[in-house]
Amino acid sequence: MFIDYGSVLAATGAAAAALCVTFFTNWLRQRSSGFLMTWACGMAVVVGAVVFFGLYEATLQRTFGAVACFFLTAAFAIAWGGQVQFRDGDLPLRPMVVLLLAASVPGAAIFALGYESIAYVIVNSVAAVLLCYMGWRFWQIRQESPAALMTIAGLHHMLGISFLLCAFAVAWEGHWQQEGMPQNWAEVLNLICSVIAITGIGGLFTTIYQERIARTYKVNSLTDALTGLANRRALYDEFEARDLPVDTGVAIFDLDDFKGVNDRYGHGFGDLVLIRFARLLEEETRPGDIAARLGGEEFCVISKEAGEGAFALAERIRARFMTIAHSRGERHMTCTVSAGVAIVEKDGCSLDTILRKADNALYLSKRNGRNQVSRSRRAA
Repeated sequence: MFIDYGSVLAATGAAAAALCVTFFTNWLRQRSSGFLMTWACGMAVVVGAVVFFGLYEATLQRTFGAVACFFLTAAFAIAWGGQVQFRDGDLPLRPMVVLLLAASVPGAAIFALGYESIAYVIVNSVAAVLLCYMGWRFWQIRQESPAALMTIAGLHHMLGISFLLCAFAVAWEGHWQQEGMPQNWAEVLNLICSVIAITGIGGLFTTIYQERIARTYKVNSLTDALTGLANRRALYDEFEARDLPVDTGVAIFDLDDFKGVNDRYGHGFGDLVLIRFARLLEEETRPGDIAARLGGEEFCVISKEAGEGAFALAERIRARFMTIAHSRGERHMTCTVSAGVAIVEKDGCSLDTILRKADNALYLSKRNGRNQVSRSRRAA
């Protein structure tokens, strides 16, 4: 055979070990990405499978071969769990353990009984099914990073087909009891595909992981940490390169005497009031509207509601907020809010312009006694 089987097996183990370290170190940097730790465990089990296959080849001890078969299919069951965790965020621990046992025990038990070739057919077939299924699932979620996830899906299918060929080659030979690893063209092809797949999948997942981090940082930079609403920067990013459409309604809200709330009840209580008001804005606004915290106790809503609709929205928010009782322990109080509304009535109106007009209307509400909504006096 022109390619040394043992060398390719060692290369497969080395690739799996390198990918295990990569996943683990990335997980240390981002503990919230638990799928990285799951995949690191899966790659560690692959390394264990390679080691035990090597021990079996050197000693012909069936125990080593049975353990290797168990580890190989267990690694793919763990990889499936990591894939679900990558997609949904939660590790399906119980289904993963059930799948691991169902996929790994039969082949390992049959190997231990001396029917090595039957075990090879079972183990390779199970691996092929799991890999092709994972490839199909990665194809389904390719929207997140199309090029990378489509390639990952393809690599899973390639590796799954190579395992299926291994099962076919052993079944074709028809020697159900044999000693040592089957060393045929399919096994060598499978190991070569394993090195390619492990290396390629590792690099592509590292890229996707970095893209996720970048997206997370971007979202965090545009989100108010306390309330979860958009922040001032998000508003200006949204309308930096374009003017607001005609008939857009803009309302600015400012909680009345909020400094007094903090002084009397503490900043923790004040934060609770801010969060409650943010949730009220989310409840009252429609899809397509933008609710943001401009800073401190000042909020803004950019709405498709124009004219009386925008004013009615601000009035509804004001009226509902004054009825909300804020409680923490024995502390109970209500709070009011003032608002100013401006409407974009002609083309070429920038965000700065309309915010300034809404802010002037807010000043009228404050000057006239608070807890009220005022309209902008001049058209925007």
